[in-house]
Amino acid sequence: MKTKKRNGSREGQFRYALDTCSKNGDLSGALELYETAVAEGLRLSAYHFNSLLHILSSSVENLDDESSKQSTVDTGSRVFNAMIAAGIVPNEATITSMARIASCQPDGSGADLAFDLIRNMREKYAATPRLRTYGPALFAFCRQLEAEKAYALANHMVSSAIMPEEPEIAALLDVSAKVGREGKVYEYLHMLRNNVRCVSSSTAGILEDWFNSKSAAEAGSSSWSTERVKDAIVINGRGWHGLGWLGGGRWDVNRTSVGADGHCAMCFQLLDCVDIAQKETKEFADSVANLAMERETMSNFKRFQEWLEDNKGCDAIIDGANVALYQQNFADGGFSLSQLNDVASEIFRRNKKKWPLIILHNKRIQALMGDPYNRQLLDAWRSEGALYMTPSGSNDDCTVPVSPSSLLHSTSEHQASEASMVVARPTCGLDGGGIVACAWPWWRSQGSCEAFATARRWLRGLLGCRNDSMWSMSGLRVIATPGRGLAARGPRGGREACPWPP
Repeated sequence: MKTKKRNGSREGQFRYALDTCSKNGDLSGALELYETAVAEGLRLSAYHFNSLLHILSSSVENLDDESSKQSTVDTGSRVFNAMIAAGIVPNEATITSMARIASCQPDGSGADLAFDLIRNMREKYAATPRLRTYGPALFAFCRQLEAEKAYALANHMVSSAIMPEEPEIAALLDVSAKVGREGKVYEYLHMLRNNVRCVSSSTAGILEDWFNSKSAAEAGSSSWSTERVKDAIVINGRGWHGLGWLGGGRWDVNRTSVGADGHCAMCFQLLDCVDIAQKETKEFADSVANLAMERETMSNFKRFQEWLEDNKGCDAIIDGANVALYQQNFADGGFSLSQLNDVASEIFRRNKKKWPLIILHNKRIQALMGDPYNRQLLDAWRSEGALYMTPSGSNDDCTVPVSPSSLLHSTSEHQASEASMVVARPTCGLDGGGIVACAWPWWRSQGSCEAFATARRWLRGLLGCRNDSMWSMSGLRVIATPGRGLAARGPRGGREACPWPP
């Protein structure tokens, strides 16, 4: 009964008609409703104003005629001012709609107004901007090649703890490339590497245009410190050095793809894995330690941390129970210490004769010690400092790496997902050992992915494929695209060999 009464009132009829206009994208109908409501002295709410501004913002972006566009922008400003005059405080949706409307100003001046609204919305209206709030002004600045204003807006976005996504980064890359700001191209290329896993074909086209440009050929220092570059690559997990463009000359740009087996269709080399940067590894270790502190007896975990600090030599940690029980679900199957030994020995062989740390619960060890063969293996590991016994009352699944130099080897998908929760980008490998830590290399999850890759002279692989010398390394940052991929390299006699990826 109340619903019928409300819908039968003038306010209810107005709202229903306005919602219908919004659903159908009927701008003229919505404006007619608004003018009638004002003439009748109907009290409008924040919902009414926001709905009307949303209709205006959606319509103005699709108008081609400049006079119609200007008229719609003026109407939007009039509605916004009426909202303020009515004592209604704008919210984020209001500012976002106004930013969309203002950014469509035919003379290009509206983007500045949109940016001013965003800058002041916290202080004036206690409204918090979202990514969608920044987009219209950012795209307008980029279209108009007002690079400095676009950079200022992007910095304001980051200062508000809002990270740009692919469309915003692509626009910043595009304007930077068009105005010849190679330093900014480098900056946003790394932002793309860090934030985006699979780019669109349009973004790949922007990158292709950059590497084909004269500015890209001229960008790069002609001299650098070899040792400094090597150190930077190690610090950043061997995926990139972060020291800017190095070398010079034109890029040879080609299309390529990466198969499900990790081979590049252009150079036929198997992709290698890169580690996460040391800073990220430290953050991962701290996150894991905090999780373990919540689940474990404090003294037990602290004892493990102290033990690990005293035994820093291990580069890999094996979840002994999960490895020993892997695929043992058959009639005569069970805890296979020999299988665990095979994995540990293989890591030892590959990892420069360094033993991994094997974690087993003390109850498991006590049960195994009755067998002479098992006792011999356990004693051998203990003598090498390769065995850690989890104390009673402690969960061995929670005993994971808390040292930036250590990685976990486990068959547990549950454990892998837990590790993924505390690190944004799971580690894919370890230098020299091919040791998988918690996750398959990301290309396996992509299937037969197409890739955009940028490389220096003579591709040997993607994501850090190594050879005998540092400068033979053609580590590439791969960004998957839904279509055929792109690779850029230095041709014979072209761009000089330089440490890559940048």
